[in-house]
Amino acid sequence: MAAENAEKETEPAKEESNEKPKEDTSKEEVPTSGATRMMESTAYSYSEPGSGHITASGLDLYDNPQAIAVDPSVIPLNSIVNVEGYGVAIAADTGGAIKGNIIDVHFTTVEKCVAWGRRQVKVTVMS
Repeated sequence: MAAENAEKETEPAKEESNEKPKEDTSKEEVPTSGATRMMESTAYSYSEPGSGHITASGLDLYDNPQAIAVDPSVIPLNSIVNVEGYGVAIAADTGGAIKGNIIDVHFTTVEKCVAWGRRQVKVTVMS
């Protein structure tokens, strides 16, 4: 038994590392509250033939028409944003053509979509 204790005493102590784990910096940073960026904007409407009124996040556009479609890797779904010329909206939808710095603002009529057209807008993530 004394031999066993002697062996245990001679084992090197395990060193604890004070180094913090390295963070993965390879991903693009998702904007935090107050972050502003210029984005290309198009428009869509639930009144367009073939369009639905329930968004990717489950929001009903009949009840909450002030919504935008986003690339969730750029602006997370359910973020509250302020879109220059459009106002405060919820990032509630996605779309096949919505990749990167592109958003699609929702209007209740196709006529309003046509009037909006395609434009560069300042988008501020509020929360």
